[in-house]
Amino acid sequence: MEKERLQRVPVRLRMHIKAGLLFLTTVVSLTVPVFAADSVTVTVSCYTEAVYLGDVGDVVDVTTAARLCNVTYADCSERCIGCFHDFHSDTDICLDNQGRKVLKR
Repeated sequence: MEKERLQRVPVRLRMHIKAGLLFLTTVVSLTVPVFAADSVTVTVSCYTEAVYLGDVGDVVDVTTAARLCNVTYADCSERCIGCFHDFHSDTDICLDNQGRKVLKR
């Protein structure tokens, strides 16, 4: 009786270890894509009154596109919009200083 009990303990321990590893693998595989998606960068094109001024590269937070343009280019005088290509919808999206979508002038 005692011998059978001792033999079952390692089997249970192995089952717990396997379940723990499976759980850990699942958690890692579910969270890694979330963090990877946050680090996607785009190039923002800067415009003022329909005049292209240049690009600002490696932008992570597109809501700051126009603000980055206004800081980068003195010709903006706080009136630039920042545009980037949205690969999901295959369109160009332009944002003003407040992060609102606007039409490219």
